[in-house]
Amino acid sequence: MADNEELFTHTVGIWTAGQLREALGGVPDELPVHVWIADEPSGETCDEQVVYDAGPWNSHGNENAPPDQFGISCEFPPGEYYRRTR
Repeated sequence: MADNEELFTHTVGIWTAGQLREALGGVPDELPVHVWIADEPSGETCDEQVVYDAGPWNSHGNENAPPDQFGISCEFPPGEYYRRTR
């Protein structure tokens, strides 16, 4: 751990499918879903991503995935990006 770091406990409530359904009430079916992914716990910097898939974790070919959880898969939005070269 660096001198400028400190240990803290990050807590967050995980939404249920019911809470998500309630939040989506009245949202038009054709509205794209964007997600802002924090780069660290309680981080102020977020990357925008879009949802491209969703379903029970074990429905995506992962036999070790817990059957009692629902996952939403995200990816960067379509567009042009730079990447590092070796």
